[in-house]
Amino acid sequence: MPEPRRLLRNSAGEVDTYRERWRRATELAVAQHGVATRRQLRDVGLTDDQLDGAIRQHRLHPVHRGVFAFGPGRLTQRAGWSAAVLACGSRSALGYRSAAAHWELRPTSGPTNDVVTTAKSPPAHRGVLVRRHAQLGSDEVTVHAGIRVTTVARTLLDLAAVLPPSALRRAVGQADVHRRFDLRAVRTLLDRHPRHRGRQPLEQLLTAWTDPATVRSPQEERFPDLCARLGFPRPVMNAELLGMEVDAVFFDHRVAVELDGYAFHAGAIQWENDHEKRARLVAAGWTVLAYSWRQQRDDGGRFVLETLGPALRRAAVAS
Repeated sequence: MPEPRRLLRNSAGEVDTYRERWRRATELAVAQHGVATRRQLRDVGLTDDQLDGAIRQHRLHPVHRGVFAFGPGRLTQRAGWSAAVLACGSRSALGYRSAAAHWELRPTSGPTNDVVTTAKSPPAHRGVLVRRHAQLGSDEVTVHAGIRVTTVARTLLDLAAVLPPSALRRAVGQADVHRRFDLRAVRTLLDRHPRHRGRQPLEQLLTAWTDPATVRSPQEERFPDLCARLGFPRPVMNAELLGMEVDAVFFDHRVAVELDGYAFHAGAIQWENDHEKRARLVAAGWTVLAYSWRQQRDDGGRFVLETLGPALRRAAVAS
């Protein structure tokens, strides 16, 4: 049977129906990727009896103790993250590998959701790995896409404690690609948390990060190996040329290559800068080529072979 229409009055004296309270509850859940806590649902006016009835009627589905999903079906990844954070309380946030996936720094693997908390006795929930960090600062947590999560800087610090150097480097590279890498914020956290297990590996990575030859994205990381595999010399990566930074340079051949990952080169300002860079290089007598990630990757780099090879050979003949 349908839930009977129940009339209450809110603080303003207006009639507050059961349907109206469910509307507010649904809006709340939508903002949190389809999940909500019992306390939150009480706050919008629903009683425990009404919530228990909704569970029996399969309108609410328990996810963790005190956390419910609205409607049937498997939770989305973000719904699972949101539910895990809500289950662990207001002093908690998505962290470590789950936070990295939420920030698009690296893909996540496995069914476990990582949560960090400052609570002395964090609750245990199935499928949630909770780490207690008593010194987690309020400025090290933010809300991104409706989920409380450690900031990118804090996420990188925590990742440094659990990832091998190569994986950490790729995560930092992705933060840079997505315009989310803030060197000042990272260094602030390194100074603030001298005993954190991630401090030393992240510090070592940042030391290399200041090197002009540092590779900053997966596309750039793999380009030198592709060149070697195709029988070309290895280029100098992220080299300074005519006062500008160029992704890959073959100095002996006067060939410059820009690796145009869409995310890294998106935006009007970056688009203008890229065109100015190429125009100045061509005017100075350099051959300038550009490859997308797909062009570099597909068919074992055939497009690179067919275009970079002739450019290098022309330079060799000219010399």
